[in-house]
Amino acid sequence: MGSTGRMPATTRKGMTMRVIDLAQIPRMEIDQYGSRGFHWGWLTREGHMGHSVARLEPGGRIGRHPTVGNQLMIVVAGVIEASGEDGHGERVEQGQAVVWDHGEQHATVATSEGALLVLIEGAFATWPDTAQVPTAQDLDEDASAPER
Repeated sequence: MGSTGRMPATTRKGMTMRVIDLAQIPRMEIDQYGSRGFHWGWLTREGHMGHSVARLEPGGRIGRHPTVGNQLMIVVAGVIEASGEDGHGERVEQGQAVVWDHGEQHATVATSEGALLVLIEGAFATWPDTAQVPTAQDLDEDASAPER
């Protein structure tokens, strides 16, 4: 049984679902580009696609630098001020996300409470380009398709 007292969920291939505590992901302190109070570590990485978790201490900052691919930053906890190419900062709160395009100069600063962030980097499309949401029928057809 899992830590919740329930049997772990499984996928079609028999893999067991895992719950990951983002606070437990090993992170390193990053000080490049004038960053401070910035701790970062990989969640997943394959080829040119990566998912990572970052913690910005209260008042911490990710210094201005270009993205190496498209980047999606999701604010899991806290509040940040994010800026893009024009340098204009915009408040981004828990439950919101920021998208930067490949090569875009950007920076991030945490408010006095700090922030927990999930970052997705690579070549991908984001909303509204992905606004075509699959229907339940599409999902059922995908699930019943033979594996390759």
